Amino acid sequence: MNKVIFTADDFGVIPSVNAGITDLVNRGLINSVEIFTNYHKTVENVHQLLNDTHGANFELGAHLTITSGRPISGASGLDAILDEGSFKPFNKTNSRATDEAIYTEIKAQIDRIMDVPEFRDRITHITCHHDALWFFPEYTKQLARVSKEYNFPVRNPRSYPSKRDKLYYTVVLPLLKTFSFTREDVSLLKDAYKLRKDGYFPNQNLNFRAPDYMDSRHYGPIPGKVISPYDKADWILKKQKSLTKMLRKAGNSGGKDEDQLIEFMFHFRKGKLDGGFKTFKEEMDELDYAGINHKYFDSRTIEFESLRFYEEKIKALIGTKFELGSWTDSSVKTLKKKNVDWAEEVVKGKAGRGKKARKVRPREA
Repeated sequence: MNKVIFTADDFGVIPSVNAGITDLVNRGLINSVEIFTNYHKTVENVHQLLNDTHGANFELGAHLTITSGRPISGASGLDAILDEGSFKPFNKTNSRATDEAIYTEIKAQIDRIMDVPEFRDRITHITCHHDALWFFPEYTKQLARVSKEYNFPVRNPRSYPSKRDKLYYTVVLPLLKTFSFTREDVSLLKDAYKLRKDGYFPNQNLNFRAPDYMDSRHYGPIPGKVISPYDKADWILKKQKSLTKMLRKAGNSGGKDEDQLIEFMFHFRKGKLDGGFKTFKEEMDELDYAGINHKYFDSRTIEFESLRFYEEKIKALIGTKFELGSWTDSSVKTLKKKNVDWAEEVVKGKAGRGKKARKVRPREA
């Protein structure tokens, strides 16, 4: 029988997000909570989560970020991805932070909560905000490095639906970065994704522990979508279709010899729909934590209402179609070595195929 992890991202900063996650943990619908650790109230907010969930069984993950809030390590090699002391947003980040600075920062973010004795036994894994540590291979190496040091599994970059994953890496991000990002880094981003999709990694084997895949189809709608209270029921019904597909896929081994470990990824917020986003923007401005888009807040609210609405249906399937899983059930994944000279060519899917290689500036240290 397949196992499923129900994950809630982005805990620790926004009170209404924290409230939504706490509510769903108490309902037994969430068994993994991803924590921003680079916020000044992180430790206080995690203590509150543990107090408010009254011994509920769930795991904690360090939600590593290089695209939100401020760094906590003081590493000087991060300057290239900072703007006035804060991390640049995900559509403006770049590959020019030093490897050691990335390593030092993400290690500091893990240690921020690992150093709290009450948290330590619950922390089992690491994930990444915006998947930004998978954007560029040198950053990914540092993610794998800390994963090995702590013996923590990571979120699998293999995502369903695969067309959404492809859209994010090869269309959405490059389009956003066209106006704020170097052409070379756009090429690096897109072609690193294509290598990874085919099971390869540039110039070395990359081993990491992870679930078999992540299902993100419950996520959304897209940012900026105004959802009125009158439309809420319709949107929850739309979410039912996504949730049904997720549950059906998780409940079907697909003819595989071995059971799979699957992560369901969600973003929640408990509260009223805002419509014009004015209230949401004011909330974020007061928190002084950049990198979380307030225009997603209506969709976060719908995700919360959807899971709560289908609570009994989900619980009825646990133990019959699939079991609740743990990050500790993760297995080793390998991206195979592919010899690539990033200074000379950008690999397009499977190298060659008659397409002219584009010249790429060597990555700066």
